[in-house]
Amino acid sequence: MENLCEPGISFDNGGPFIIWDEEHSAQFKKGAVVDTLICSNPSCRALHIVAMCIDERFQDITMKGNKLSYKVSGGNREQLPDLLKRASFSIDFGTNEIVQGEETSNTHDDPELFAWLSKRLLSDEYLKILKRRWRILKKQNGDQWQKEDWSWWSPGEKIPYHKAFPESFSFIIVCNRKQFLVNDYYCVTPGCQCRDITLSIMNYGKKLIKAGGSIDIDCQTLKPISFDSISINRNTLQDIWKEFRQTGDLKTTLLDRRKRMKSIGKELFEMRNVNTQVQPIKSTRKIGRNQPCPCGSGKKYKKCCLNIDKG
Repeated sequence: MENLCEPGISFDNGGPFIIWDEEHSAQFKKGAVVDTLICSNPSCRALHIVAMCIDERFQDITMKGNKLSYKVSGGNREQLPDLLKRASFSIDFGTNEIVQGEETSNTHDDPELFAWLSKRLLSDEYLKILKRRWRILKKQNGDQWQKEDWSWWSPGEKIPYHKAFPESFSFIIVCNRKQFLVNDYYCVTPGCQCRDITLSIMNYGKKLIKAGGSIDIDCQTLKPISFDSISINRNTLQDIWKEFRQTGDLKTTLLDRRKRMKSIGKELFEMRNVNTQVQPIKSTRKIGRNQPCPCGSGKKYKKCCLNIDKG
């Protein structure tokens, strides 16, 4: 299974994606790895497209910059697509038209790839996805979180990425023919060296979103630390993690998001006028070992402050 996938309006992590040529038949289904870039000019309404030729034999595909990493299934390398064959152009969302710049004069640009790819990306399905991606990329900025209401937050409590950056890409995983929304939570305590990220898993139905459980992972090794089940059983949580693990450039994406969250921690503590040294929470009421820890970490009490409270 390739790491990259086709995006949907409900699932788009903002990175490179795969698109297939559905109209032309060939011995091996042809496609392209597509990356999108935006102009730093706030008034620019164009999304720049860069694409590289692939076919269905390409596996475990990842793309960073202009470098494509992949494996070939079955070792069958006969007549593989020339990776130097590319297409680059822009979509103007003011007119919904293709704009070709000087870069299209590059001798490696492939007319056939440009023809079918530009047609697919201007279809209603992809135009809607790319417009949403363009809007999100344009609105992402470093001070957006300051406009949010943080009265609900307590020191030591992990913060979901989408709360700090509402205009961000979401993760929706399809597992066992069901959709699950994945929200990533981060520690923002200044000076804290913890490496865990909490993934909150919710059933993503047409009419409601229901809490299903959570997965704690190590952001450096991408290994699960614990699975906490609510309405989704442990085996399903493990299956969801396996699917989520296939998300293209997952480690880079999560580390980038963690870095952004860490960057707001100090200012957030100052805004809340609290001591940056989080104190263990003492309580006279009895807390069950498997109940949520009252410190707000999102973990069970036995895996968080139980031993601290005993001290």
